[in-house]
Amino acid sequence: MLSQSLLQLVNALNAKSDLSKVNGLIYRVSGKVIMNPACAFIEDLDALPFPARNKLNPDKYKFEVPGKGFVSVASTALTRGCPFQCVFCSEPLNAGRKLRCRSAANVVSEMRWIKDNLGIKHIYMLDSTLTVNRALVMEFCRQLIDCKLAITFEGQTRANLVDQPLLELMKQAGLVRLSFGLESVDKEVLRLMRKDIDPEDLRRALHLCRGLNITTLCGAMMGNPGDTRQTILKTARFVRSTDEIVYAPLAIAIPYPGTELFKMASLGMHGLRLIETDYRKYARYAGGVMEIDGMAPAEIVKLQRRALIIMHSSWKKVIGVIKHFGFINLLRIAVKIIWQGIVAKITGTEPVIRDIECQIAVDLQD
Repeated sequence: MLSQSLLQLVNALNAKSDLSKVNGLIYRVSGKVIMNPACAFIEDLDALPFPARNKLNPDKYKFEVPGKGFVSVASTALTRGCPFQCVFCSEPLNAGRKLRCRSAANVVSEMRWIKDNLGIKHIYMLDSTLTVNRALVMEFCRQLIDCKLAITFEGQTRANLVDQPLLELMKQAGLVRLSFGLESVDKEVLRLMRKDIDPEDLRRALHLCRGLNITTLCGAMMGNPGDTRQTILKTARFVRSTDEIVYAPLAIAIPYPGTELFKMASLGMHGLRLIETDYRKYARYAGGVMEIDGMAPAEIVKLQRRALIIMHSSWKKVIGVIKHFGFINLLRIAVKIIWQGIVAKITGTEPVIRDIECQIAVDLQD
C-alpha cells in the first residue's frame, strides 16, 4: 500500500500534477490538512519485486541468533494482514484484516537470493502471525527442506496456533526461535483485550518448543484494559517462574488512533483514561499517554522498571538475557536503568518522559 502511494506521489511531483489524485496521501494546503482516500491493499504479493537489499550494508543489520551469535540478518514475510481482534493492535489498520499470502516458492526464492548475493543465512519473518495459515507454512517448510537451502529463520505467532507436528516440520526447515505475545496472564485482562489465548496455551507452546530445542521469546504489555498494579506484577512473576522464557520485553500499551484501545481510553473504560493526544508522545517506552488504574505516566514507568527487574531476577533469566543482548550491551542497559532510577528519585521526574518532552519542544522551535 505504501509503495503504491509513494510511486503515485513521485510521479505526481515529477509531472507537477494534482496531489488530490494520490491515494493514501495526507498533506497540507495553506495550513489545512487534506486526507486523500486510502490506497487499496495489494492482493498479488508475488508480483512485487524483491527489495533492493544490495544497496544496504549487511554489517549494519546484526543481532543475536541462537547458535550463531551476533550475525547479519535479513527479513521477509509470507503474509500481510491480521484477522484477529486484539484491541491494542494497529496491524489491521495498516495491513488489513484479510490475510494476503505470497506463494511459498516466491518466499523461498527471495531467501535464496539473500543467501547467494549477501551471504546472509538467517531470516526474520515479519508476519504478524507466522502460523495463521498452517497449510502455507507447511508448504514453505517443505520447500526449504527439499531445496537444501541451509538457512535458519524465526518469527512470531500465537500460542494456540502451534502443535507438535507443525513445530517439528518448522524445526527441520530451519526454525530456531519463535516469539509469542504473552501480554498478560490475567484472564479478565485477556478477555477485555480480546486476546483469546489462555495462559495455559502459552505454557503448552513453550513446552513443545523446549522439547524441540526451539528458543522462545515472549512479549508482555502493561496498560491493557482491566490492568492494575497487581495484574502487571502477576504477569512479571509468571515470566520469572517460566524457565522457557529466556527474555521478555515489557511495553507500555499505546492507544493508537483507530484502535479499540483508543476508544476505551477516550471513554475512560476499564480503568484507562486518555491524558495525551499529542501523537509525538505515542512511544511504547516513553511513559505512556494514559492513566492506568489511576496511575500517572511517571508512576507507570516506575512500575515498568520494577516489573522488568522481577521478570529477569533469576539466574537462568540473567544468563539468558546476557546471551540475548551480549554482556557489554546488557551492562549499558543496566547502568541506564539504575541512572534513570536515581534521576527520578532526585528530580521527581522520569527521564524517559522528560527527554521526549524536550525533544518535542526542540522540534517545535525548529
